[in-house]
Amino acid sequence: MAETQGFLLTDTTEPSPDIQLALCTGIVDDHTRKNHLGHGYTLHVTLVRPKSRGTVQLKSASALDAPLIDPAFLTDPRDMATLIKATQMGYDIMQSAALEPYRGAMLYPLERNNPVQIEQFLRDHSDTEYHTCGNTNAPTIMIAEKAAELIKAD
Repeated sequence: MAETQGFLLTDTTEPSPDIQLALCTGIVDDHTRKNHLGHGYTLHVTLVRPKSRGTVQLKSASALDAPLIDPAFLTDPRDMATLIKATQMGYDIMQSAALEPYRGAMLYPLERNNPVQIEQFLRDHSDTEYHTCGNTNAPTIMIAEKAAELIKAD
């Protein structure tokens, strides 16, 4: 579903990519909880290294009480600025000539040069990822292949 990934820098002074793009070969709206008829594709923009920091606190002295968790999403203004720029970069990719033959109407039309509109869209539609540790599949495959070589050589 999201087999095409890209890691990009919104700020070239950063040492490593700060956003991840995931192209989904289907219409993904609210984790597919909102269904749409027809064919399409979706580009997800992910903030790889958020600056916002949440908190986890004890609710009480009882181990049976769930902790108080506040993820504090987008409380650091740098996160929103990065997401706006990343959304604009994603928009440019999706509007490229190479995708012209496949492009239909946007479900949520945005004006590329309207950061206020983009921010509101992000606040209305942003959510979390499904996994806590991220992109570990490539290193796992590399380690497994090396282990297989060592086993075969033994």
